Amino acid sequence: MGRLTLNVLLSFAQFEREVTAERIRDKIVASKRKGMWIGGMVSIGYRAEEKKLVVDPGEAELLHHIFTRYLELGSVRRLKAELDASCARTPMRRHRNGRHTGDAPFARGKLYALLSNPLYAGRVRHKCTVYPGQHEAIVDEELWQAVQDRLAANRQVATRRAQAASPSPLAGKLTDPDGRRMRPSHATKNGRRYRYYVSADLIEGSVATGAAGWRISAAEIEAALASVIAARLRDPGFTSSLIAERHLGMDRTEAILGRIKAITAALDASGTTAARDLLRALVTLVDLGEAELRAMIGFAGLASGGVVDPVDAALAGVPGSTVSAPIRLARRGAELRLVLQGAAASRPKPDAQLIQTVIEAHCRVAGYLDPALDLSLGDLARRDNVDQGDLSRALQLAFLAPDIVEHILDGTQPATLTAQQLKRGGDLPLAWDEQHSIIV
Repeated sequence: MGRLTLNVLLSFAQFEREVTAERIRDKIVASKRKGMWIGGMVSIGYRAEEKKLVVDPGEAELLHHIFTRYLELGSVRRLKAELDASCARTPMRRHRNGRHTGDAPFARGKLYALLSNPLYAGRVRHKCTVYPGQHEAIVDEELWQAVQDRLAANRQVATRRAQAASPSPLAGKLTDPDGRRMRPSHATKNGRRYRYYVSADLIEGSVATGAAGWRISAAEIEAALASVIAARLRDPGFTSSLIAERHLGMDRTEAILGRIKAITAALDASGTTAARDLLRALVTLVDLGEAELRAMIGFAGLASGGVVDPVDAALAGVPGSTVSAPIRLARRGAELRLVLQGAAASRPKPDAQLIQTVIEAHCRVAGYLDPALDLSLGDLARRDNVDQGDLSRALQLAFLAPDIVEHILDGTQPATLTAQQLKRGGDLPLAWDEQHSIIV
């Protein structure tokens, strides 16, 4: 009888809590429909007087400056750099418990929140609905709409990594040689998307503002890591230790060896969706050093998701391990190029753009020297629709030493050698030995 009474009382107490919460939510919605400010942290540009928002002239001037400068600069990153250079800081706020917040540099997230807050246009937002507010607007309607249009134009549609056109399997797992997290980034040039992993400092700031960090091609480091893991999985000692630790029967052992062989083959085809999915599942942490690439791998990620293969479930219990390989980081333009060394070194891969540059140089020299065509450098530049100065510098590539051309054709040229470097490298010596000392 006592337990029954207690349960009845608890049920009524729960009912009362739910009714109270529902009434509070309804009151908040009703107040916001009237355009009322219902409390909380006072936004920048206002101060609270008698439970109402009143414009603070000093803060409102700073806020208006932020809106106008964003329109002129067109980028939150540039806006943040300018605010940091001018030592602009967020206003100080004092809480009821005596704690103080603010007086800090404007973060990018804070700037995005300010620029998209309808409060500054004289409105009140409740979830996805915006109502006319009772407070005075700081930003006029024309400036507000212009900023929202610019934000919409710059906004990238958020997509889950698993469904992204170019997912980054090492996101959140990669650290640079200085121990800082590297984040995925991308650039688009001539309709082609290029992915990178960039140090967090370079994403938050820029080189112009003194930020330092590392920037490396995502395709290169993912291919290098796939090659290192595949080399480890091919090691008979490694696979035999996996089997010995599990004490499995003959059928299960053969199934696991077949699965490891399939994983190795998929990793060899770096750049494919299957290879990226495997990297995401296998790799837990990657440490990019200046002389070594080190990664923690495990099979537990293979057993996550929906329907799990029994073989993957068996591999999931295998303890994680570390793989590593010596590397060399070579500067190539604005980014770094990762060159694997040792047993995990990948096969030479010819640079198609570099080969095309050499071929074009030979074709243009043949046209220039053809007496039947009788073309001057100007005629040749107009025919190929290129700058005459660029053309004259490119023609000298037809006189590269034969062994240098062979290195370019088989992909064993220096990792730092690019088509742009050859074109813009100045006068090329005619002596092959001198070319060798400069290029190779």
